[in-house]
Amino acid sequence: AVSSVVMCSIEAIATFDETAISIKETKDRLDIIIHKTDDITSKLINNMLKCLKEIEKQYPKNIQINDREE
Repeated sequence: AVSSVVMCSIEAIATFDETAISIKETKDRLDIIIHKTDDITSKLINNMLKCLKEIEKQYPKNIQINDREE
């Protein structure tokens, strides 16, 4: 479920603007770096976070969501 939510969101954002985000993937972590914030990107990212936080509630040992700005 997690990979489906993430990949669907990433692909949707890329459909509108391929330069809006980039991905940094390591063994147990996926970072999504937001380069451009527009209405569509913001809505898709917020929806993805909402879905992932719901999954995190059900499986707290398996997923950890850290949404932060740097």
